[in-house]
Amino acid sequence: RASCPVVALQAFFKVCKAPPGSSLFHFKTGRPLTSRAMKAILQALLLRGGYDTSKYNTHSLRIGTATAAAAQSGLPSSTIQRLGRWSSTAYTTYTRHPLTLPS
Repeated sequence: RASCPVVALQAFFKVCKAPPGSSLFHFKTGRPLTSRAMKAILQALLLRGGYDTSKYNTHSLRIGTATAAAAQSGLPSSTIQRLGRWSSTAYTTYTRHPLTLPS
């Protein structure tokens, strides 16, 4: 199924020819993507999209995940905590309500 995350990841790893055991985000060599590289990629994409890069950073992805997960009615707190690897309810400080999209 196209909507199955496991099938999608298997297809992704097949297409990108990832070595066994590689990280989800990695360089062509299979070496894990560093936080510095991730920040550079995010900034480049934001610039290409015409966004103000001073308003976003890689932490924005963590905020977005927590907010999107919290917006799904019925999603248990424990699931949101697992998504962000939070061991406490700290994720609640990351959620933004009401949900708003950047203009």
